[in-house]
Amino acid sequence: MSEYSKHDWVTLSCLTALKPSVCSVVPKSGLSHALRSFDGKKINKAREDAGHEMSVKGVSIVTFEDDDYPPSLRTIECPPACLYVKGNISSLTSCEYASVSIVGTRTATPQGMHIARSFARDIAMSHVVVVSGMANGIDSSSHEGALDADGITVAVIGTGLGKLSRKRSLVDRISPKGAVISEFPNMFPGGKWTFSWRNRIIASISQATLVVEAPKKSGALITARNAMEMGKDVMACPGLPGMKSFAGCNQLIKDSAHLADNSCDVLDILGVEPLTGDDVELSESEQEVVNVCQRPMTIDEICEKLNKPPEMVLSVLTVLDLRNIIKKLPGGTYMRSSMND
Repeated sequence: MSEYSKHDWVTLSCLTALKPSVCSVVPKSGLSHALRSFDGKKINKAREDAGHEMSVKGVSIVTFEDDDYPPSLRTIECPPACLYVKGNISSLTSCEYASVSIVGTRTATPQGMHIARSFARDIAMSHVVVVSGMANGIDSSSHEGALDADGITVAVIGTGLGKLSRKRSLVDRISPKGAVISEFPNMFPGGKWTFSWRNRIIASISQATLVVEAPKKSGALITARNAMEMGKDVMACPGLPGMKSFAGCNQLIKDSAHLADNSCDVLDILGVEPLTGDDVELSESEQEVVNVCQRPMTIDEICEKLNKPPEMVLSVLTVLDLRNIIKKLPGGTYMRSSMND
């Protein structure tokens, strides 16, 4: 049995909210050594605060010593003293088996958000946990995609859980199977640095990291760099030349990140077999297009067969191509992918 109680660990968490680097001594020297960085008055106040944290309804607390604490997180330079969890605690250790973080810019293009949601849906369908940061743009789209597949998704946030009122609907959808986690006390407001700081957790609890859309200066690149430093695979979706919102992704690919052209590329890196077409859930419009494309078909031919406008057909084809269900062939034709025969 540990010499430290949960109250002790939460006390350290309260003390280190503004000074998380203190936790770097915990793996080798223990909690008591970390506490020596603070005077008695601050420790007494933190003990009082810890009592309040432990009474917050709907929030579980996982300490550094608990079995549910992700093992990979114990090995990073500054492991959190505690994780505050809303949702299914077991999803944290599920990340150790098959998981990928999908990240990108908050100011994403519709194309980028479409890609993130589509990739996440396919990946979650293959029983891979999708990890992201719940920010607007790529992060939220990734969570939504995993939820579309009724999969497990874990959100790592840069504030306390009590600051999530604007994301309440998404939190409620994630919580039954997945989890929303923070290393910060419940009402901690966070700041620019906390969102960059939390990225090391996203990278740590994921087997690999995929950057969907990111300009040259993006917090998502911090996650990618964290993953690379941990020796984990990093993937990026390529953008067209001159697209500033994908410039960071293109640079990652130049710097040896894997190019992710579709969800199967991601699953291949993870060593996970993709589901076949018969296993994949399609919308009504997607199924109509798949049914038509049993042989190479041009967009005009598909539109004529389905009596649908080109804009709608092209949008559906783009999603099906990204999901590796439809393949674009030479000559501008489309056909059902062989992997789905």
